[in-house]
Amino acid sequence: CFGLVDIATHRHSEDFPGAPAVHVVFLLTACVALGVRRHLPILGPTTAIAIATGWASVWPEDSQSSLEAFLVLVSSAYAIGAGNRGTRLKWVTGALIGYFIVSQLVLMATGGSAGDLAPIIIWMSAAWGIALVIRSRGDEAQRARRLAAQLEVSQEQRTAQAVEQERSRIARELHDVVAHGLSVVVVQAAAERRALAHGTADQASTDAVLESVERVGREALVDLRRLLGLLRQVDEP
Repeated sequence: CFGLVDIATHRHSEDFPGAPAVHVVFLLTACVALGVRRHLPILGPTTAIAIATGWASVWPEDSQSSLEAFLVLVSSAYAIGAGNRGTRLKWVTGALIGYFIVSQLVLMATGGSAGDLAPIIIWMSAAWGIALVIRSRGDEAQRARRLAAQLEVSQEQRTAQAVEQERSRIARELHDVVAHGLSVVVVQAAAERRALAHGTADQASTDAVLESVERVGREALVDLRRLLGLLRQVDEP
């Protein structure tokens, strides 16, 4: 919008020589090319650079192109650094360097000086470098978040494993307690029944057996309640 207003207020002037429609077309097509940079991280920015270069040819040789064309070039360099990685970044960066070399040679062949492209090269290089730094930090933050998520999942798995192991231990101990208590009760009851059947048991021995059975049963109940309480604590979140 700023560019369109600038063109409209400076049409047919030194700032925007020629027909305003030409400048509007160049600006809009460059903006569209930059707008698709996320889907076309190479083609979008490089197309915008080509459009801005063609746009600069509209101005006379002894004048400077518009601020909008400059911003398109700088934004394209930033988009190249931010949207590409690895081999793709190396290829597109190499192509951009080749573009600057060819542009400089053409400029010098047409009467320009070696330093005419220096400012824009510096600005585009700075934008490209800033994009790399920001993208690198973003990648590091993403890796940190991914690592934290993995650690959280691992911790949850270890916790679940520890809970399962504790439940297994309590279940084994519960089985041992119940089995031991019932075994003692069964053995003592069976022995006393045989003694009564043969008439060898007296009141004192019967009372002693019944007392022992009662004591063992009570102890088993105490241990059973304790283990069930522990099991409930393990099951609680």
